[in-house]
Amino acid sequence: MGDALALLEPSARRISGEGYAGWLRLPRTGEGAGAEGSPLVVLVPGMDSAKEEFHRPVDALLARGVAVLAVDGPGQGVLAAGPALGPDHRHALRRALDHVLGKEPGQGRGQGQGQEPGQEQGSDRGGSGAGIDPGRVGVIGLSLGGYLAADFAAHDPRVRAAALVSGPYRLDQDALVPFVTATLAQRCGGDAAAREFVARIDLAALAPRLRRLPLLLVEGGRDRIPGVTNAEALTADLPHAELLHVPHGNHLLGNALPDWLPDTADWLADVLAAPGA
Repeated sequence: MGDALALLEPSARRISGEGYAGWLRLPRTGEGAGAEGSPLVVLVPGMDSAKEEFHRPVDALLARGVAVLAVDGPGQGVLAAGPALGPDHRHALRRALDHVLGKEPGQGRGQGQGQEPGQEQGSDRGGSGAGIDPGRVGVIGLSLGGYLAADFAAHDPRVRAAALVSGPYRLDQDALVPFVTATLAQRCGGDAAAREFVARIDLAALAPRLRRLPLLLVEGGRDRIPGVTNAEALTADLPHAELLHVPHGNHLLGNALPDWLPDTADWLADVLAAPGA
């Protein structure tokens, strides 16, 4: 992907640091940009996915003048064999956001935990914050990334809006299918660590911290995974949360992209349109 972006999108920046590796991509046009720069959406992948996989959401946001920071955190993507997925994930996302906003200049250079295989030492060009409005930051999380994004948004006041796509409201460890439990054990560093992490996944516990945020929940009517209570249950805790329900959509709604992706990208762009959101 790095070689392709070098040719097609030279402004793309690969960033890395303690517990994170990401791609920062900037819109080509001035649409959406204010005096302080473009709004930014942090994209958070799920349990068994990576930052490079979600081209369609990234492209949709870029087309609307929104910059995108797609991030692998602990236990994800290029870091799947590194630091474990767990409750500290939001801190890695915070460090990644700090990096692109210029809070940690030089972070990610050298062979750190977030270094991507094949990345040249010193090739990271993040850290300047150029072109990004720090007052217009949102997040989109996909699958388990929906919970990770909500946790990040609940604890980082810079996040002004959140969209959760096929995210979990709560998990029941004993009802999960073997593929999910095995993958979680691998990503979390063992069965005991996975069980402890699963016990923490509860959007109801985050609801008081999410009341300040515009929220969009995107759900497919055919997204039924044993042991998973879908995030649409959050509407009972937070009536202000908007629900986009696609009856024929499966998990991540890959079979129904026209029925949710344009509306979701529009929603994020509109919510982040005003400076200070």
